Amino acid sequence: MNKQVVNLTKVAIAQEVDEILDADPDALHRQAFSTPDSRQTLIMYVLSRASNYYVTLDECQDSLDDSLLDTLGQGRADREAIIRQGIEAWCRNYFQVSQQALDAAESGKVNVRISD
Repeated sequence: MNKQVVNLTKVAIAQEVDEILDADPDALHRQAFSTPDSRQTLIMYVLSRASNYYVTLDECQDSLDDSLLDTLGQGRADREAIIRQGIEAWCRNYFQVSQQALDAAESGKVNVRISD
């Protein structure tokens, strides 16, 4: 029987990112992470800074047993702190780039068309 390696931390982080962003009262944060690509970037940011845990599963197993994710509960506060750091870093960059684009458009360096 074939086995597959699953990164439990990635599964937990994806859930935690969604929970944090859904509960975040700052609409700008939700806007910055409205695309799947931006969420994946945040998940990769956290994965590169958090301890990662892996399991091997039978290939025919469709889903993870919730008890496996429960084992990651101990590091949740650390992961949440890293997620919040990632959100702030992404938003600083996202809105800085947006502001630079607006400044360039206002100075006439870029032709921007706004449609209704």
